[in-house]
Amino acid sequence: MNRMITFLLLLTAATAAFAQADPAKANFSGTWVFDSHKSKLTVPAPSAMTLQIKQDNDQILIDRSQTYGDQNFNWKLGATVGSPQPVEDKAPGYTTASKLYWDSNALVLEQTITAADGTKVNDLVKYTMMDNGNTLKAIE
Repeated sequence: MNRMITFLLLLTAATAAFAQADPAKANFSGTWVFDSHKSKLTVPAPSAMTLQIKQDNDQILIDRSQTYGDQNFNWKLGATVGSPQPVEDKAPGYTTASKLYWDSNALVLEQTITAADGTKVNDLVKYTMMDNGNTLKAIE
């Protein structure tokens, strides 16, 4: 189950704020809608996906909703960028430990997902802004 999944995911902004938390760091606040025509995936694409991001300096709230066929999946994370302690989320059958940190001007989400049987999967997503803040690029 420990496999590497790599894909390029481009999300187009429905709304976005352009305030700078730090001159070198973008503010990722906005409602970002998945655009399958601009995305390159190595896994099946969701039929719909929306990311709502609220950023106040290094405090970030992420609310993601995905649809695959007739199934909807929602996930939320509230974290401080650069905090050494991961945010733990316990769900039936698995636990997720998530950290956010900066890599230059990119926002990185690093997660370790541990199944009830002890199996671990690591995931890393790097978010950057493109097109003068109109497009959110996610590389996973």
